[in-house]
Amino acid sequence: MNWVNQFKIRQRNICNVELKDKIVVIVHLSKLMSKCDANVDTVYRLENIYKTYQHEFHLLGREEYWL
Repeated sequence: MNWVNQFKIRQRNICNVELKDKIVVIVHLSKLMSKCDANVDTVYRLENIYKTYQHEFHLLGREEYWL
């Protein structure tokens, strides 16, 4: 059996799953994703990075040195 047929069988099986079971899976995955966010240090959170890069940085002295 080739991979295309296997994919079609899996797709059919997924479509046959009841709605309540799909909801359980979605809830479980969302809980896992929220736990992942809890392990990120606040310095690296997207909101803080966005706030930091909103401001212009000061020019460096002796710019030619860094080029």
